[in-house]
Amino acid sequence: FVAADGLAAYLANFPYLCTEQLLSQAMPALVYAKRPEFGTVTGAPGATALDLISVLRARQNSDGGIGLWLATPDVDPFLTAYAALYLVEARERGEPVPSDLLAAVNRYLANMAGDAALTQLHELRARALATYLLIRQGQTATHLLSAVHEQLKRDYPEAWKTDTIGMLLGASYQLLQQAKPAKELAQAGLARVGAASPPKYSGFAYYYDAGIDTAWVVYLAHKHFPAEAQRISVHAIENLLQPLKDNSYNTLSSALI
Repeated sequence: FVAADGLAAYLANFPYLCTEQLLSQAMPALVYAKRPEFGTVTGAPGATALDLISVLRARQNSDGGIGLWLATPDVDPFLTAYAALYLVEARERGEPVPSDLLAAVNRYLANMAGDAALTQLHELRARALATYLLIRQGQTATHLLSAVHEQLKRDYPEAWKTDTIGMLLGASYQLLQQAKPAKELAQAGLARVGAASPPKYSGFAYYYDAGIDTAWVVYLAHKHFPAEAQRISVHAIENLLQPLKDNSYNTLSSALI
């Protein structure tokens, strides 16, 4: 709880205003609003959820994608998926989320998730996140899940297994009630982040690093695999907080942690 309060304060006082930073700043306030026993956390002075919605609208292009600073024709695939995560979390917590905004974001996610030209590992991670979020909202995206999984097995037969991608796929299978592949992927992810030594990555790149990977896995385990989450090791929690010890945290890892 001390760590969470510190990270929330760091985010609330962060001086920059790109879309990722604004979304990351809003995450703790969103979660804490429904958990009063944790205390009270707010965003930056004067910032509200409605202000964030207005910013997302202003930065959304005609395809539904969210730009980093402006409504540019080309956007980073992960960024719009991250915005979708916030909107889905907000709606599930009873916050007002404009249906037209989310529908446009989902349209972008569906197109992005099915784009076989996005072949780099970080792009496939964004596609896996987009697919998961569409399935979480009850949309029919089984074909997208199969396409992403098959492309990963063909192009990155080993690399994807030690990446957040595996947990995103596992959560998607769990939502589709495909228990066997879901459990296998969840157990593999928890074993990785629960190892005595945390996963090693070469710094922060493409909205990803060791702390972000661990945070995604722990979050998805608690969200979709309660039985597996009961067995999360103390090493996983230590690894979750490792970026604070190493002074290697950033706005995205802070929000997810």
